[in-house]
Amino acid sequence: MKKNKITLITEMALFVSIGFILDFIQGTISNFLPFFPNGGSIGIAMIATLIFSYRHGLYGLLCGLLTGFLTMLSGVWISPFANNPLHVFLQLGLDYFFSYFVIGLAGCFAYLISKKQGKTKLILLIVTSISSGLLKYLSHFLAGMIYWPNEDATSQFIYSLTYNGSYMIPSIILTTLLLVLIYFKAPSILEYKETHEEVSLINNSKLSLSVLVVSIIGFISSLYFYIESFIIYDDLIASYGEVFSASEVMLFFLIIFILLIIISLTSYLKNRKTK
Repeated sequence: MKKNKITLITEMALFVSIGFILDFIQGTISNFLPFFPNGGSIGIAMIATLIFSYRHGLYGLLCGLLTGFLTMLSGVWISPFANNPLHVFLQLGLDYFFSYFVIGLAGCFAYLISKKQGKTKLILLIVTSISSGLLKYLSHFLAGMIYWPNEDATSQFIYSLTYNGSYMIPSIILTTLLLVLIYFKAPSILEYKETHEEVSLINNSKLSLSVLVVSIIGFISSLYFYIESFIIYDDLIASYGEVFSASEVMLFFLIIFILLIIISLTSYLKNRKTK
């Protein structure tokens, strides 16, 4: 058990570092290009969190979260509309650590993928890779809708969708192609670590309980932001007109945390019953 925990921590440190390095490289290259004046870059940094998620299940969420925090060391973009610490935290979350956190959701299917072979396994890898990338795209899209309004855009929705899509869609394609290449050339890298059940969220009641507690806190926080966020929209509407409904933005987070509460509670009760 001790050996497995050391292996887990070591691998997580390795893949977080790889994710940070890849993100730093693609960000550095992007700085010399005129295409993304408000941040964003094309690259394969997502692959590190994806591979770790396939190997260790929902521990990939922690890997993604740490990767997102680490990427902030190379510099952050803070919107002028994030006019208090709470809004700064929300904006940075959408643009940085939450955007990598959601990639770890691919770990939900790690055990299922490990039981499949051939075309079925490849299809599941492709679908989860694209889905995780689209969730990251959604996170950046919401940040653009709320905190990065464009004075020249006729539609804030279209502006955020196209701007963030211009780098996220190529990144999703490149990451998925690399994942397919790894599947054919070095499939062992993607193997799920069944030898240590304590590493699987499904088989760990303590971790399930921890996720449940965090999800409840997240739900309560989202509910607070739902009420408090109307303040910033008064400023946005005054400057740019109606941009995006605060209720629609926070409803997204409320739904996500409700789903996490249901999943983690079900997993916890199942483990308690098994024991």
